[in-house]
Amino acid sequence: MFWALPALAQLAPRQRQVVESASSIAVKSTSSTTARPLSERFAATRDPRDFGAIVDGRSDDTEAWNLAIAAIEREGGGVLFVPPGTSRVEGPLKYKGDNLSIVGSGYVSAIVKFSLRGNLFDFSGNKYLFDSFLLDAPNDASAGTLFALNTSTGNVTIGKVLIDGGYNVLALNKGAQLHISDSTFNNFVHDGIRPGAAWGGLTTIHDVIMNVDGAVNRGACLFFEAGDTFTLTNINAASCHYPIKLMPPPSTALLNVFATNVLADGVGRRDSGGPGWTIDGTAAGSALRRVRITNSWAGINYEDGFKIVGSDDVAITNSIAINNRRNGIYAAKSSTNMKFIGNSITGSSFGAPGAYSGIRIDSAVSNFLILGNSIRPIAGVDNTQNYGIDIEGPGNGRYIIRDNDLDGNRAAAIKDGGISLARQSGANIGVREAAGISVTKTFGKADGTGGTFTLVFTSGLLTSSTC
Repeated sequence: MFWALPALAQLAPRQRQVVESASSIAVKSTSSTTARPLSERFAATRDPRDFGAIVDGRSDDTEAWNLAIAAIEREGGGVLFVPPGTSRVEGPLKYKGDNLSIVGSGYVSAIVKFSLRGNLFDFSGNKYLFDSFLLDAPNDASAGTLFALNTSTGNVTIGKVLIDGGYNVLALNKGAQLHISDSTFNNFVHDGIRPGAAWGGLTTIHDVIMNVDGAVNRGACLFFEAGDTFTLTNINAASCHYPIKLMPPPSTALLNVFATNVLADGVGRRDSGGPGWTIDGTAAGSALRRVRITNSWAGINYEDGFKIVGSDDVAITNSIAINNRRNGIYAAKSSTNMKFIGNSITGSSFGAPGAYSGIRIDSAVSNFLILGNSIRPIAGVDNTQNYGIDIEGPGNGRYIIRDNDLDGNRAAAIKDGGISLARQSGANIGVREAAGISVTKTFGKADGTGGTFTLVFTSGLLTSSTC
């Protein structure tokens, strides 16, 4: 319960005159050159305390927050102030309009949610800003989304927000234009940032930390399903089941993903997990195209560092894959037009020495360049990789393998079963001149006869064949 001022009509004439005079006083803020009436300034920002919020961290302030939000909606948009202290808000907070900013005074402005289920911000409009506050939710939540934004045109900005806990953090529907910066998302149970299958793209995420080593995560830190143009810079995605997941569903397209200084790390994960980077366009019919990953990291993941399946035009450059339990880079299922340049790959097959390799290319993968990579043991990292480069074949076509340092891997530098007539290879360190690499294939004919042929590669070049 809270005190309310009497209506202006109920006041005595002299009292009305005082209130009207005070409301009309023009006040200039510290950094402004323009004075505005107090009535206008108070109307511009709504504070849940003016609608009955206690802000003691124990009393449920949900109703007061919804009253403040409803007032903003009636006015066609505005600012909701997150007051200093701790507001317990169980949600859902409902808003169906556009142009809402929820702004605090930094991490002294806190929201706490105790419920294990349900959405918190449950909005169905567009043009939202969330800035400068702390949000704390259970790290064993079982359902719900903290920012459930059922947008139609999009335009969402999140900055300087610290989140700990929750089930899903951010889910978007349609539209485009998402900007997230200078924020931390920790200890959520399922997905961190997930625009939906109808999302249009134009997404920028930079200077964001996502670390869930305080929760058992079953989802992805970053999960993109559809849209065009995603720019990811300076992101730490750690301990999620899938740190980074690019996986469009059927009848969608995911295009133009540019990642720089992005870490996909399994350190601190509480149970098993997937690859560091999942780049999988098989469900969408290879409508996953143009992915550029540079100066980035895939380390200590339960599967491959980088897994590329059914995708087109993927480049990984100047990046590190270290101590992943399977391959450092794995490409499969009709992926094509790939470049792996200047990367450092070591410690693959971690925990199962000799089972996996630095780079593995499955059959039916073509048009790829493997150039200038260091794929070998280094000091302080166990020698676990089977081959430096493992080309499984058959069916690999048009590929170049040059100028890689492949010395010291357990089985050999290169296993090449691709048998590509359009293949060029050479100048790879660690390929042995004396023994070469022998590839034997068995073939059969319709009449039941058949035979074998053997090709021998020395320094990565075809030097002899027998049939």
